[in-house]
Amino acid sequence: RPLRGLLGAAAAETAAEQFQAYVDSLERPPLRKRKGQVQLRAEAAGYNVSAAGYTLLETCTSEQPTRFTSTGMQVWVFSPDGTSTCHYYDLYKKDTLEEQEAMAAKIRAIPRKCAVLCLVGDTACKASRPLQPVLLQALTDLAGTQVELLYREPLILLACKAAGKSATKMVRSHKLDKNFLTLKASIVFGPTVKIMGEAKCTLVDQFAITAKRVEPELRVALDHKAKGRRQAMLKKLKKERENLAAAKAALSNGMSRLMPMALLEKKQGKPTRVRKHLPAKKRL
Repeated sequence: RPLRGLLGAAAAETAAEQFQAYVDSLERPPLRKRKGQVQLRAEAAGYNVSAAGYTLLETCTSEQPTRFTSTGMQVWVFSPDGTSTCHYYDLYKKDTLEEQEAMAAKIRAIPRKCAVLCLVGDTACKASRPLQPVLLQALTDLAGTQVELLYREPLILLACKAAGKSATKMVRSHKLDKNFLTLKASIVFGPTVKIMGEAKCTLVDQFAITAKRVEPELRVALDHKAKGRRQAMLKKLKKERENLAAAKAALSNGMSRLMPMALLEKKQGKPTRVRKHLPAKKRL
């Protein structure tokens, strides 16, 4: 068990580093600015893929990508005039029914011609306080299709009520799956609102991830670092085993001194000494 625990921790840390290297190696061509359009790129990963769950959003009007590493849900609202606003709801820390009802009311109040992007990385809620039906129904009405979201489940949802459910882009990952969620889309505002793009759910293989997209020099560095961790942990485990063996030997020696001589000789295969019987005392 100690070996599995130590190696498991090393593998998890190494996998998180490899995943970050994989994400950094992805090609991200610049998003073009076009009149009446909003081009965006979004990412989401759970806690069992990255060192900590995160979300990332990049638009054609932003100078730097916006990255969140905390719990909760970000609700981005893109208006036809080209402006965008972000509303942050952390139902993990504020897990009251009133907070969820207030969030549902704000989502319903978003104008029909505005496009809405919902992002969840680590988790949107607690395991002991899941999302309530009033909030799930508000998200379902926005997407035009059934929305389910549980504890530790990343989510990317892009929808617009005026565009209809056929334009909705949604992808979700189960908390036990090692998935990487991505979205690249264009929102076209006009007499009618159109959403074009694709949402993907990529399975992350933590043992083969570096063999695909990471440069060879970086892969060698990561492998060397992981090898050093494993050797250090194996050395530590060997020392613990030696200490345990010494403690058992000392305990065995201490117990042997307390054992009766007859039982000790019997255990070693020697003849047991027989105590001479004394004559019974005569009664007076």
